[in-house]
Amino acid sequence: MDYCTYLTTYKGDKMPPFYIGRTSVKRIQTGYRGSVTSKLYKQIWLEELYRNPHLFETRILTLHSTKKESAEKEEYFHKKLQVHKNPLYINQATGYGTFHTDIKGNKNPWFGKSRSGELNPMFGKTHSELTRQKMRASGQGKHDGPKSQAHKDAIRNSLIGRSLEDLHGNDQANEIRAKMQRPKSEDHKKKQSDIMKNKPKLTCPHCGKQVSSGNYFRWHDTNCKSLIKK
Repeated sequence: MDYCTYLTTYKGDKMPPFYIGRTSVKRIQTGYRGSVTSKLYKQIWLEELYRNPHLFETRILTLHSTKKESAEKEEYFHKKLQVHKNPLYINQATGYGTFHTDIKGNKNPWFGKSRSGELNPMFGKTHSELTRQKMRASGQGKHDGPKSQAHKDAIRNSLIGRSLEDLHGNDQANEIRAKMQRPKSEDHKKKQSDIMKNKPKLTCPHCGKQVSSGNYFRWHDTNCKSLIKK
């Protein structure tokens, strides 16, 4: 069981005592407490997590094999307990089980719309140091491990035959193409070159060549010509 619903109990006096959410079991095991997004409690939640982490305690309520199942169970708890209007809960809205699935692609109200420059909600703003620390901590180690072959195949299959317009809408596709075609400065090229040169090389166990990680997984390891010939 990789996913779960959870209950976080807050023992301080600045917010209600309970928060119900859903996430992966691994995140709970590494100290995840929840992500509050409401205007009423978001800043207080982040400050209390940073200054008084001992006031938070999280326990798993139910275990599930898929994200969808955990999302549906979260929705069940939210509706049964009416968390959005219950003074005992930090939640200010009910979670909807298939919310993220329902708004993918062109179902998303932002699909195909530009959010660059002044259209970006964060334009002209900066995150506080506390928020940056939380963002940094939440992302550390997330993508360090190698992806399984099944994961790679799923990503590859989801992109086959789909154009930029299919993935991002017409306006976004044009913006992406314009950025890709924009000439790079010599300074930019040098930085990219230095990054690639300083990346550690991997040695193929079959042919003994030392190559970059990108070439290693594409042309060596289990795809090495020496191995295929044998």
